[in-house]
Amino acid sequence: MHFVHQARALNGAYLKLWHYFEYVRRSGRYSPSVYLAPDSILQPTTTWTDPTVRWLNEWDPYRSDRLFLTAFNWRVVPEDCATPALHLVQSILHADPDNERYQFLRRRAFRITVNPAITDAINATGIVNGPVVTIPIGTDIQRPNGTDAELSPWTVESRPIDVFIAGKKNPEVALVVADALRRTGVSVTCVTDNIPRPDFLSYLARSRVVLALPFVKEGFFLVPLEAIGIGCVVVCPDGGGVEYYERDVHLFKPQYNVEAVLDSVNRALASSAAEIEALRSAGAGLLQRHDLQREERQFRAVLELFESGW
Repeated sequence: MHFVHQARALNGAYLKLWHYFEYVRRSGRYSPSVYLAPDSILQPTTTWTDPTVRWLNEWDPYRSDRLFLTAFNWRVVPEDCATPALHLVQSILHADPDNERYQFLRRRAFRITVNPAITDAINATGIVNGPVVTIPIGTDIQRPNGTDAELSPWTVESRPIDVFIAGKKNPEVALVVADALRRTGVSVTCVTDNIPRPDFLSYLARSRVVLALPFVKEGFFLVPLEAIGIGCVVVCPDGGGVEYYERDVHLFKPQYNVEAVLDSVNRALASSAAEIEALRSAGAGLLQRHDLQREERQFRAVLELFESGW
C-alpha cells in the first residue's frame, strides 16, 4: 500500500496520517511505503524520519496494489488509475463546492472520516463515489487523571504558565488575547507558528489553562483533546470541528470573538478545585472514546471491508 506525504510541518493531519501508516504496517496485511511529495520539507522532529519507513524514489500509482490518500493527494493520481484507494477525509471542506477537495469525492475510493459531521456533509453532496465510514479520531495523550512524569510533573495549580495559547490557526485573535491578558499580570505563552511536537506537549504540560483557537471550518480539532489529556483547563471557541466538546462539561466554549474568549479564559483561571475535578472527570470519559487503540481496532475492521470487494 502506497502512501503520499506532503510534509511541510507536523500538524494534526500529518500526525494522523502517521498513525494510519503504523496501523497498516502492524496489520500484517500490507507492506506500506511512502512517497514524499516534491514540495515537502521534512523536518527532523517529525515522526516520518523513523529509519524503518520505506520510502519510494518515484511515484507510480499504477504499480501499487493499494493506495492510501488524504487531502490533496488525488492530484498525483491520474483519472484512469483504477488502483483501489482508501481516502482519509479529515476536513469538512471536502463538502464545499468552492474548495478543490470537493472534486476528489467523485473519485472511486473507500472513505474514512474522522467524525460524523464530515460523513453527513460529504454524503449530502450526492457525488461521493464509494462507501463512507466514520472512525472517531484517536489521540496519543491518554492519561486524563495524571500524565507521565516527563510530560506533567506539576499539578494544575502549580504549573508555571498561566495560559498557553495555541494560536496557529488564528494568530490575529491569539495575539490580541495574549496582549490583553499580559496587561492584567497573567503569565502567557502564545504560539502562532509550527513548533516541534515535543515542545508543544511540554507547553501543555506546564500550563494551567490552554486557549485553543480553531479554524472556522475543519474536521476535528485535536488540540483541546490533547490538552484535556494532560490535565489542563481548556478554553476553545465554538468554531469548526469542536462539536464533540460539550460547553461547561469538557471545556469552556465561548462564542468566537475576543471579548467572549477573554471572559472565558478569566473564568477558567478562576476555576475552583471542584470545577477542575469535574472537567477532568468528564474529560476522562471523552478520552476513552478517542484513544488510539480503539481507532486502530476500528480501522482493522474497515480493512476487512476494504478487501471484501466493495
